[in-house]
Amino acid sequence: MRLSPAPLAAAVATALAAPVAAQAQGLSFSGVVSADHVHSGGAGRSLGYVDLTLGANPGADGGFGFEAGVWGFAGSPGIAGQSMGFAAVTYGLGGGRLHVGAPRPGAHGFNTNPVTTGAVAALAETGIASGHVPFSTVISATNRAPIIGLRYDRESGPLRYAVSLGRMIDTPAVNVVSVGMAHQGANARVFGTLEHFWNAGGDVTVATVGGSVRVSDRVEVGGSLMHNTTGAGTTFVSAFATAQVTDRLSVTASALGRSGTRIVALNAGYEVWNGVVLNAGVGHTSGVGSLWTVGLSRRF
Repeated sequence: MRLSPAPLAAAVATALAAPVAAQAQGLSFSGVVSADHVHSGGAGRSLGYVDLTLGANPGADGGFGFEAGVWGFAGSPGIAGQSMGFAAVTYGLGGGRLHVGAPRPGAHGFNTNPVTTGAVAALAETGIASGHVPFSTVISATNRAPIIGLRYDRESGPLRYAVSLGRMIDTPAVNVVSVGMAHQGANARVFGTLEHFWNAGGDVTVATVGGSVRVSDRVEVGGSLMHNTTGAGTTFVSAFATAQVTDRLSVTASALGRSGTRIVALNAGYEVWNGVVLNAGVGHTSGVGSLWTVGLSRRF
């Protein structure tokens, strides 16, 4: 299931302006939309980004529900948009949910650390490196081929986990197993994801571990490490420190990089209205030079 960039851009604008609505009992709506402008290396580019999920929870064991979602981005100039839809029937099982169809990968949604530079739409370019976007989501959108299979997720106190198994119907087909887990403590959070891909041509593994610690009522620090076994292998490290200056204003210092390549940035986010956050950031990219970003985002 693939969506074209034009409706995707319209969805970003609509979601940013939409009022906050109470969720009906049994229904869930979550995700993020963002519209950002990023300027680096003497050139600018605008990006719209969507990662949204709507579902009807199955409730107790034995109940049925559904879940549908979309991930994608569109931009200009010279940026080819990509998008992929997800849809599955859900069934209450063992205190969790079994998804059957074309569900989200098990690794989805476990990295909640701030985005480097604060420009959420830049996840279209950095999401794999930071571990925010599952590798399976990106290759599925790139190849315009959904991953058909199963997913099971469950929450038990502070622990949340998910696992999915599927097959991307492409030429050649690719088998995928995707796992995510997170533990939320009183002042600390740890998470990890792992995805493994294989077919007759070989295999690739992508793994991310990370977390954060709240060192005071208004200061949080954390980071992550992502390793991808493609080719000779690649490892990215990210780090951040966020200060909640007021209830509406936060300031974050962040970095993302690997050997020889890095981004360092300082950004501020201010909630201007109705949950919409205005972000502005400055930074530096090795080999490229200074950068700045400005944009709007909203989380649900």
